[in-house]
Amino acid sequence: MRITTDRIGWSGRRTVRHVETVAEQAKRLVEREMRACVREPLTVAVTDTHGVWALAERAERESVGLPSTLGRVLAGYLHRPAKPLFGRLSVSRDGLLLLVNAEAHRGGLGEVNVTLVHELVHAVQLSAPGSRAARLAQIRSNYGVERFSRREARAANRAIARDEEQARALERLAARLA
Repeated sequence: MRITTDRIGWSGRRTVRHVETVAEQAKRLVEREMRACVREPLTVAVTDTHGVWALAERAERESVGLPSTLGRVLAGYLHRPAKPLFGRLSVSRDGLLLLVNAEAHRGGLGEVNVTLVHELVHAVQLSAPGSRAARLAQIRSNYGVERFSRREARAANRAIARDEEQARALERLAARLA
């Protein structure tokens, strides 16, 4: 697991240090609980709200072979979303990209633990056989490269809801982190 930063000022350094301390422990805890491993190379990036959206879009577009259009497309609506995005897991060309929003975690490091566990559950889910291919198909559909039929879209939405439910249920593991 590689940990990087993007767009982090002095105020986010505490979050970065905490992620560096607990990320590996959180990964082992989630893998043990789910009885599966993160098979893809995993990069954890600590960033701000804009960085979460921008890096996720860049990673997803590159993973399906589309050019990145970050500056023009995202600039208009990324200033402040109504509900802060604490983290996100994206498929990248090289593996998986777990994004942690240091800006949204002003409430404390316990929230960072919950975000790490939640997104690591998604990392384990995406490491299951066939999951990466299914996620890449969803990304291609989202960007209009290959459209899903209505049946495929409903099946994909059910799978996402199931994965989210499992990730929320396993957030309880965050209490075990140092």
